[in-house]
Amino acid sequence: MLPATLKPLLTRPGRWLALLVVLGMVVVVTPLVEIWRRHGLEMQTAFDARRALEAVAGAVQTQRALSAHRPYAAAVLAGRSEQEPERLRRQQAVDSEVGALVATLEARRLHRALDEADQLRNDWSNLLEGIGGRRMHVMASDLAHALLVEQAFVIMDLAASAGALHGQVGRAFGAEEWTLALHTLPRFALALAAWGDEAEPAAALPVGSPAGSVAGSPAAGPTAAPALALHPRLAADARRATKAAAELLASLDAAGADEPAPDPALVRSLVALRQSASQLSEMRSTTMAAARRAQAAGLEASAALFGRFDAGLAESVSVLQRERQIVAAAGLLAMLVAALAAALAMPRTAAPQEQADGDDAADAPDGSAQASEPAPGITATSAGSAESRGPASDLLHRLRRGEIDADSDSPVRPKPPAAR
Repeated sequence: MLPATLKPLLTRPGRWLALLVVLGMVVVVTPLVEIWRRHGLEMQTAFDARRALEAVAGAVQTQRALSAHRPYAAAVLAGRSEQEPERLRRQQAVDSEVGALVATLEARRLHRALDEADQLRNDWSNLLEGIGGRRMHVMASDLAHALLVEQAFVIMDLAASAGALHGQVGRAFGAEEWTLALHTLPRFALALAAWGDEAEPAAALPVGSPAGSVAGSPAAGPTAAPALALHPRLAADARRATKAAAELLASLDAAGADEPAPDPALVRSLVALRQSASQLSEMRSTTMAAARRAQAAGLEASAALFGRFDAGLAESVSVLQRERQIVAAAGLLAMLVAALAAALAMPRTAAPQEQADGDDAADAPDGSAQASEPAPGITATSAGSAESRGPASDLLHRLRRGEIDADSDSPVRPKPPAAR
C-alpha cells in the first residue's frame, strides 16, 4: 500500500516521468557539486601557496643581506674602522629584509615560521650589540652570521610546509626547479661568500660596492687577481649547482609544443650558472672575478625561478577558475533542462470553471442540454442580454412574450391556434 501522500503522485504515468526526471537531475548535479567543492579547495591551496612563496622569497633575501653584512662586520671587528660606514649600510639592508619578512609572515598567518623569524630578529639584535660594542671576535661574528643564515633556511621550510608549497611540486612547477631554488642555489651562494671571505681580505673590498660583486675594482680584473685555492666544500656545491642547472635546462628543452615557452631570462641565467659553476668545479683554483660571476649568475637564476613559481601558481588558479565556471554552467543547464522536462511531463489540468461546466453537461439529460439553447425567435444577442439582465428582468421579458400566465407563476403551454 502506498502512503496517502505518494499515492496521487505515483498513480499517473506523467507524474512518474516527472519524478524520474527530478531523480536524474539529482544524479547529474551531485558530482558537479563535489567537483565545485574540490576546485574551491584546490584554489584555496594555490592561494596559500602563493602567499607562502612570498615568505620564502623574503627569507632568501634575508640570507643574501646577512651574507653581504658578514665580511664588513669581520673587517670592523678586526680593527678596520674605515669599513664601518659600509657595514652600517649593510646593517640597514638586513634590518629592512628582516622587518619585511616578519611582516609578511604576520600577514600570511604563518605562525611557526613567524616564531622562528622573531627568534632570528632577536639573535640579530644581539649580534649587532656585540659588533657595536666591539665585544666580539671575528670568528664569533662569522659563526653568528652562519647561524642566522641557517635560521633563514628553517623559516623557508616552515613557510613552505604551512603554505602547502611542497604539494605544488609536480603541478605548478617541477621538483628539479624547487630543489635548485630552495636548496642548491642558496647553499652555493653561501659557499661562495664564505670562500670569498677567507680567500680575500675584507679590506680589499671597495667601499660602496656590493658584497656579491666587485666587478670594476682592480682586484676583480683578470690580470690583477691571482688564482686562489678552491675550498673542497665550494667545489662540491659547484658540482651540485652545475648538475641541477643542466638537468633543468634539459627538462625545459624537452617541453612539449603545447606547453608555454620558458622565460628567456631563466634560460639565460641557467646557462650562465652552468658555465660558471662548471668552471669552479673543474679547477683547483680560481679568481675572485670568476667566483663573483658565478655568484651573480646564481642570484639571477634564483630570482628567475621564484618568478617562474609565482607564474605557475597564478596559472593554476586561472585554470581552476575556468573549470569552476564550466562546472557552474553545466549544473545550471542540467537544472533548467530537468525543470523543463518535469513541467512537460506533468499532466495538464483544465481550468476549474471549465471543468465544472463540463461535468454538469455530462451529468444532465439530453433535454436539459437542449433547453440551454435559446428559444425560437430569441436571437443570441437577446438571449445574451437576458442572461446579463438577471432573474427579475428575465421574468418580465417572458411575461411580455406570453410564455408565462400572468395569474400563475408557472409556465403555460402555448395556446393552440383557433379553428378555421
